[in-house]
Amino acid sequence: MTAIQFVVWLAIAVIGGNLLDPWWLYTTVPTGALLGGAWMMFGRRDGSAASGREAR
Repeated sequence: MTAIQFVVWLAIAVIGGNLLDPWWLYTTVPTGALLGGAWMMFGRRDGSAASGREAR
């Protein structure tokens, strides 16, 4: 989704002639922060903690 938003923004910027207001960041950054936080809290699928310690 972010790649599609970036390509659309880039096309608009090239056609319009300016690179101001990267609006695609408004959806990418908060979503990435939430997913990263959830991954850090709940760990990876293999059951080990996000800190890299082995599961016992």
